[in-house]
Amino acid sequence: MRLIVHKLHTAGKLGGDKLIKYYRCLFQAALYRDNDAAFQVLEQVKRVIDDELTLEEGSHPSTKAVTNWPEHELQFLAATAFNEGIDWFAGGQEDQARHWVLAASNLADKCHDGGKLKNLITSQFRLLNIGDLEVKQSVESDPLEAMTVDPTDVDHVAI
Repeated sequence: MRLIVHKLHTAGKLGGDKLIKYYRCLFQAALYRDNDAAFQVLEQVKRVIDDELTLEEGSHPSTKAVTNWPEHELQFLAATAFNEGIDWFAGGQEDQARHWVLAASNLADKCHDGGKLKNLITSQFRLLNIGDLEVKQSVESDPLEAMTVDPTDVDHVAI
């Protein structure tokens, strides 16, 4: 379905207002069934917006931007992605939480609100106290790796 929506957009059949609504529906439908698919929808929205901005910056002055993205739709996607990240954090999955909150922050960065939503997301993420807002491996991905001690390293051997 995501591919169909993308093809319709690239063929010029869907403008920004309709396109973002289709993506929102896809996102909501996938979120509680297939977490990876929902995340891919967010990534696709970000890519489409980035492509549109690149096209707009490099286009001839007489060419108008193809997409007019409704602000409230982007805010909804960003807020929902942030909430999904909080759910992952509550479930003890720090790396997944960071992944989702970073996606939320990237979408919030596309809003024309002077950075208010992005700043809110970033400040709320800091309250979780799990480091910087970037995708990186966390200790829960391999708990044995964090506990491995080199037996020849006498400084770290517990007595």
